[in-house]
Amino acid sequence: MKSSGAPLRRLHRPVMVVLSAAMLLSVASPAYADDIIDPNDKAAVAARQAAVTQQLQVVTGTVDSMTTEVAAAYTQLNKTETQIPVARANLENAQRDLADAQEKDRLTGLRLTAAEAEEKKLVGDVQTSQAQSAEAKSAVGRIAVDAYMGTSANASLDLVFDSTSAQDYAESSALYDIAVQNTSNQANALGAQTSLQQNSSARLTAVRAQVAELKKQAETNVTAMQAAQKSAQDAKTALDSLYTAQKSQTALLEQQKQAELGQQATLTLEKSQLDAQLAALVEQEKQAATLLAQSQGQAAPTFAANPAVVTASNPQGSWGLTIPVSAPVTSEFSSGRVHPIYGVTRAHEGIDLGAACNTPIKAARAGTITESSYQGGGGNVVGINHGVVNGTVLFTRYLHLNGFAPGISVGAQVQAGQIVGYVGSTGGSTGCHLHWEIRPNGQAQNPRNFVTF
Repeated sequence: MKSSGAPLRRLHRPVMVVLSAAMLLSVASPAYADDIIDPNDKAAVAARQAAVTQQLQVVTGTVDSMTTEVAAAYTQLNKTETQIPVARANLENAQRDLADAQEKDRLTGLRLTAAEAEEKKLVGDVQTSQAQSAEAKSAVGRIAVDAYMGTSANASLDLVFDSTSAQDYAESSALYDIAVQNTSNQANALGAQTSLQQNSSARLTAVRAQVAELKKQAETNVTAMQAAQKSAQDAKTALDSLYTAQKSQTALLEQQKQAELGQQATLTLEKSQLDAQLAALVEQEKQAATLLAQSQGQAAPTFAANPAVVTASNPQGSWGLTIPVSAPVTSEFSSGRVHPIYGVTRAHEGIDLGAACNTPIKAARAGTITESSYQGGGGNVVGINHGVVNGTVLFTRYLHLNGFAPGISVGAQVQAGQIVGYVGSTGGSTGCHLHWEIRPNGQAQNPRNFVTF
């Protein structure tokens, strides 16, 4: 795994996870269940052990990644869940504001209707008063004209001739004067009333105009509140949909994680069985070698407890390995390294060589291809069984390849230095590089114990 470059986060990639799980199920659940190997064939057992170990590493990486994804999904789900009450409160507030605005608009409308009706009545009253005042003024004017033109003399003579006595004449004359005066007073009163009504009508017109403006503002406010309510409703609906989707996604991720954990348990059990089986075969081989030496009168051979430890009998150069690409080391072998993508601490079972993309990768030693496929976090992987070297079955592995060289498939024989693939950045990688592993008896060891970089 290349250590340079900013760490990345892999979130919400269920499709890739499902594909990874499907691939592992087809290859290693249980690992190589359909393959029948000779339990006494050390090379075959070691090859299976190496493959199972790699598959276990892939599944472990997937579990680590999914643990991070599930935790992130739960975090997002809880965050969304806390936002729902706020959205609900916002919606309820918007609904109350809209109801208040609609009620205010209704009351303002009633006021406007009442003002318009009162204005209409006052206008009618003014018109009636104006007509009555005009009629009264006209009567007074006719009396004045008759008096000026002398036509009223006949009325005076009528009073004289119609009167039966002087007293009757005086009373009739007084009544006539009162009638004239009353007509004049009525005309004046009607004029004053008309003026008052006109003033009231003018004021009412102003009030109506003000109420009409308030009505217009109320209608505008209702429109704004309707828009606010719709916005709040849309926000809550979107949040509800997001919560439902996140809840489903979290449940799916949790389900996939449990499936991967089951796969991890299956592979762990098989690996432990293969470890024990291989250890027993190695021990048998040692005993056989010892018995053979004794039968030939030779000294019993010595065996290194850890074949990856450089000793006088197994010096660094005695493994016959060459570095597959000429490039600087960018990340060392480690029993505990923070993964640059998943952010979890786990073993880094090889050395990273920072070669450019598509650089040819050469077999470190002659052998048989045991792996040539895409393997999840390892990307495109080539594995080579180099046979028994220094009393161990030696394997090398090449990860994150951009592609395979022609003819590189499981079972193919390769020579030392033969191109098996090309440097890439497939799988869990932050950039082009070669991750190279050396596995005596299927156990990952530090490549620096085998070659000089």
